[in-house]
Amino acid sequence: MTNQPVSSDRLMSALDMINGKWVVGLCALVQCL
Repeated sequence: MTNQPVSSDRLMSALDMINGKWVVGLCALVQCL
C-alpha cells in the first residue's frame, strides 16, 4: 500500500472534529451538572 498524505490529513482533520465534539459535549455535561 502506498502512503497517501492527503488521506491521512483528512483522517486527522476528521479526528480533530470528533475530538472537538467530544470536548464540547463533555463541557455541556459538566455545565448541566
